[in-house]
Amino acid sequence: MKEFKDKLREKRCEAGLSQQHLAEKIFVSRSAVAKWESGLGYPSDDCREQIKALFEVGDDFFRAEEPEKILCEKNRKLRILHVRGFVLSGLAMLVMILLLIILVAHMWGYRLTPDDLLYSGMEESHSVRFSQDEFIFDCIAWDVVDENDVPQGKMLDSINVIRKSGFFYRNELDNEEYVTRLWLEDPNNRKVAVLMRIRGEKGDHWFVRWSSSLSTLDESGVQGKYRKITDRITANGKETVLQYFSYFPMKEELVTIAIDGTEMYLKPYQ
Repeated sequence: MKEFKDKLREKRCEAGLSQQHLAEKIFVSRSAVAKWESGLGYPSDDCREQIKALFEVGDDFFRAEEPEKILCEKNRKLRILHVRGFVLSGLAMLVMILLLIILVAHMWGYRLTPDDLLYSGMEESHSVRFSQDEFIFDCIAWDVVDENDVPQGKMLDSINVIRKSGFFYRNELDNEEYVTRLWLEDPNNRKVAVLMRIRGEKGDHWFVRWSSSLSTLDESGVQGKYRKITDRITANGKETVLQYFSYFPMKEELVTIAIDGTEMYLKPYQ
């Protein structure tokens, strides 16, 4: 036995009536007719009489295998479940798309061009940002000046190491996985500099932070010979010109290092 909603739709279509036209003939709203035909509502006694007169049907027209009120409630619950399922599916799809976008951005995110320098300078100090491999380096340095006020190079004052991957930034200066510190001592056990080793994808990056004693080298002839170390050093027997305020890259392990021909010792940083 067909349900009332199906019978009503068939009769309306046979009569060539739209839901709006049927609603006007029995003095109800179009939405009321739509609810009846979708099984979400049931006509009142007056409306049933109007429908019986219009389509020339009897009371059997409104009967079904189950009482119509029960059928309406079932249909209403099914519609709610359907809408909820649609919303949840949409939200799940949206979350998956966002996660995919983040994953792609993380894998193929923007990198600074290697050796892309961004300078800013002040009267006695200088800052520089540059990139090597996956790292960005922010450095601040100041001029070394001798007794004749002649700049002898740059002394590294501080450095900030940032690893960039996709949308994400991370400060690696205190991350022992990437950064190691060593003392650089001369034959007289004087701490000449702190070496900071940053491990990169294509090799190591070494930053030299000179000792504060270098600012008073004119007090001693022995110390004075290190006045010119701020531009060139010898690493593994090869002369290296320091870049970007006391920085030099190395693809191999650092084994020996000398300043002005004087062999220095690499000691654990404590």
